[in-house]
Amino acid sequence: MSILVVAIAAALAALYAPRVINPLRFPLVFVTGVLAMGLLNLWFLFLSRFTWRAKGLGVALQLAVIVALASCFTFKANGFTSDSLPELTFRWTKPADAVLPVVTKIPEAARVDLTKTTAQDFPKFLGPDGDARVVGCKLETDWKAHPPREVWRKPIGAGWSAFAVVGDYGVTQEQRGNEELVTCYDLKNGEILWTHADSGRFSEAMGGDGPRSTPTVFEGRVYVTNAFGLLHCLDGGTGKPIWTRDTLKENSAKLPVWAKSCSPLIVDDLVVVTLSEEPHAKSLAAYFRDSGKPAWVAGNDGSSYATPVVAELAGKRQIICCNDQSVSGHDIRTGAVLWELPYGGVIKKCSNPIVISPTEVLFSASYGTGTMLLKVSPKGDGFHVEKVWSAPVLMRTRYTNAVVHGGYVYGLDDGILQCADLQTGKSKWKNGRYGHGQVLLVDDLLVVQAEKGYIALVAADPKKFQELSRLNALAGKTWNTSVVAGNRLLVRNSEEAVLYELPTK
Repeated sequence: MSILVVAIAAALAALYAPRVINPLRFPLVFVTGVLAMGLLNLWFLFLSRFTWRAKGLGVALQLAVIVALASCFTFKANGFTSDSLPELTFRWTKPADAVLPVVTKIPEAARVDLTKTTAQDFPKFLGPDGDARVVGCKLETDWKAHPPREVWRKPIGAGWSAFAVVGDYGVTQEQRGNEELVTCYDLKNGEILWTHADSGRFSEAMGGDGPRSTPTVFEGRVYVTNAFGLLHCLDGGTGKPIWTRDTLKENSAKLPVWAKSCSPLIVDDLVVVTLSEEPHAKSLAAYFRDSGKPAWVAGNDGSSYATPVVAELAGKRQIICCNDQSVSGHDIRTGAVLWELPYGGVIKKCSNPIVISPTEVLFSASYGTGTMLLKVSPKGDGFHVEKVWSAPVLMRTRYTNAVVHGGYVYGLDDGILQCADLQTGKSKWKNGRYGHGQVLLVDDLLVVQAEKGYIALVAADPKKFQELSRLNALAGKTWNTSVVAGNRLLVRNSEEAVLYELPTK
């Protein structure tokens, strides 16, 4: 009895103790359970008064149950939830992408033109400016009275890529069997117009299978990083390669544990990507976007899983990065480090920097790292960097990105939507358990992609939390960022993609 009481107490502490980070909760409960079972078996075999026949039958029964469960169940292809809960499936169930056709023959008449852009395009990760903000779209807020119209729904290959949208075309990355694809979809009907394929399948128990990056469309070309670090420049009309670089191999960098997730950053005549997550390694590599020739390699710290951003900060246009153990600003032409500040963490960070003002930039992360606001000022020939505030338990964004609106930041704090004051770093409210999904700001509304697949429409109001509408868009784990292009809502996960027309005012 005492063993059970201690085990239950330890499990409850692992589940609810505030200082335990979420990804460790289930593993700690699991380890506690295994230790408790071991101790109970020792008591049962050597200290209890049961007969040896009963003891033998008890052990045999336990082994039979374990063998039966192991024979029937295995981890799902996508592995675990964001809180490290295992996703089990029957062993005889094939991954969803295994039954999808590998698209090889595309009609010749289906030539795509990605050079014709519109004001409603969403051409790269997190939108036109890479800040998860969409302007100029006035959405109806009552989706019961004005329901979104489903245009099409299609099965899709595995992966956590989002769509890049230009005109009537959407480009994404997905895994089908042993091929990692870049696919271009016709947004009018969901048909695939072209594909580019790389052989290989990235698979990792915690994060699942397939690519993580999102394509970048620029001047009719598609720039994409696959899971293994291949950087492609593709013809936007056909998907055929213009040039390819093996960014990890040629820079003697190792593949990160959860694969490459950085989306290519186009800045002037360069395309910039992150490198390895190894400590003290180079963090960035730049290539000339027309030819693919190397321009520079830079940085004093390994990379994170975030995508760099470009902005004018402290009077100088620069590339801003969240790295393995630091944050930094880089000269665009040379990659030279302009400023740098420690920003540690046990587990690698995923969220992009957010430039708040001409002198301020916000960084956020989970796993005990938290959020900080930096002020970067000119000082002589260099820069002076100081923390305005830091908060280890504010805006712990994990796999998502926060958004800024009207002097406040909104984001998923360990799965719960939060609003915080940018000037003080203090929380205004925290409500709405959406899990580790994604957030977009559409004018003054938050489009929240919940981890369970549904979409919530929430007012970006610092005074109170108010969920206005909800749409059951997808089913199952959804870590992919949603897209709002004009009145189109395009969402996907590792098994399905769907496009809606949203009601507008």
